[in-house]
Amino acid sequence: MEVVEQILLKLSSRSAEDTVEALHLLVTEVGATGGGVGMMQGTGCPHILFTSGEPARVTTKREIYDFFRDFWEGEREPGASREVTIEGRPRFACVALSMSKDDLFLLALWGDERARFDDYALMRVVLRLIGGALYSARDGSRSNVRTERPHRIYPPGYVAGHSQAIVLLHKECELLSRGGFPVLILGETGVGKEHVAHLLHSWSARSRGPFVAVNCAAIPGDLWEAEMFGVTKGAATGVAEREGYFEQAHGGTLFLDEVGELSLPFQAKLLRVLQDQVVPRVGGSHVAVDVRVVTATNNDLLRRVEERLFRADLYYRIASIVLRVPSLRERRGDLSLLFHHFLKTYCKEAGKSVAGITLEAFELLSSYEWPGNVRELEYEVRRLVYLCPNGEPVTPALLPERIARIALRDDTEGDNDLNLQRQLDAVERQMILRALELAEWNRTRAAKILGVTRPGLAMKMERLSIGRSGGSGEV
Repeated sequence: MEVVEQILLKLSSRSAEDTVEALHLLVTEVGATGGGVGMMQGTGCPHILFTSGEPARVTTKREIYDFFRDFWEGEREPGASREVTIEGRPRFACVALSMSKDDLFLLALWGDERARFDDYALMRVVLRLIGGALYSARDGSRSNVRTERPHRIYPPGYVAGHSQAIVLLHKECELLSRGGFPVLILGETGVGKEHVAHLLHSWSARSRGPFVAVNCAAIPGDLWEAEMFGVTKGAATGVAEREGYFEQAHGGTLFLDEVGELSLPFQAKLLRVLQDQVVPRVGGSHVAVDVRVVTATNNDLLRRVEERLFRADLYYRIASIVLRVPSLRERRGDLSLLFHHFLKTYCKEAGKSVAGITLEAFELLSSYEWPGNVRELEYEVRRLVYLCPNGEPVTPALLPERIARIALRDDTEGDNDLNLQRQLDAVERQMILRALELAEWNRTRAAKILGVTRPGLAMKMERLSIGRSGGSGEV
């Protein structure tokens, strides 16, 4: 099938995932180094919906913003192009087609040579279809075409996003929702692991059953068994029968957050329940349950297994499938969407109006690393809403020092990574790869070279994402 036909086929479905894939195919077909689809409303901040190719963060730079704005204000013809600077290098960029005067959808492509963009016909067709899909998604009353599959119901407060990282995550969730096997969700603090667990539940055949979320780190040790497994009537004087979290989740999904914080004795008890699907209530009785268990942690569980702080048999039981949630740094293309969602939410809560955000302030937010991820962004937007004068936009003066200082520091300072764990992992990875090369990728011999056991080497390789890249011998 020709590339053009593939692009049109992707866009005909009008799903968010296929729209992103269509942009990727277009960027590749015309020989561009990158591209993006954005939306302009009046003279507001550029709303970059998704990108492909060069790093997504380039779409927050002033050059790309000005390019979109000039096209909007100047009402240029489709195919208008000019030279811009992206990532410090000269690029030729062009825009395809506008959709309407109120909601303007723009497709921009950039590359090394202006000649690569001589034929704009394909770009016009692609953006017309992309714009139609996005336009109908924004207001279902304007189109009878659904842009999402019918079962795609998102939990309250969840912002799906359009970045490639989040679209890939949704694809994985859709595939994994079809089974009943355990899933381990990994991700930094604040990325929304519970939301992802809820997606696995709501898109599955268990969606009519309960979804029970439990923070393992918040349960006191002396109450853990009673809370998780329940209590038999008469277990002690005056004690009534009570269901635990496993029974409450019967027929549905039990989400165990911060599973890495469980003590070794509780890990053993949890493993037995996962194996037998029978809950031992406090007081002696046993109850059979039908529960899908989804776990999550921001800890390095494989390292904890190596340190004998987490049982290896429990790890392989809960981690039959591992799902990684991207950090906000990996989905910067969604920053504008998330910002405006939280802005609208907290303006309603505060009973006031905030006129968006200035370009300078948004560039600072885009350059910040967001160690607390989406949760940190939400709390920051709430703070900004209450501090911002009514009817005014958010300006750099309202941003906290940590954002302004870190975002504006010299790029060379950012290269000095003083994170001890990252440096140690890099050294360990280099030594393992060197030993594997010397042993011709025979893990037994490589383990002897490193002075570790073969299972220990296997765990380290899994933790550091080291796979076989060549050679022969035992694997």
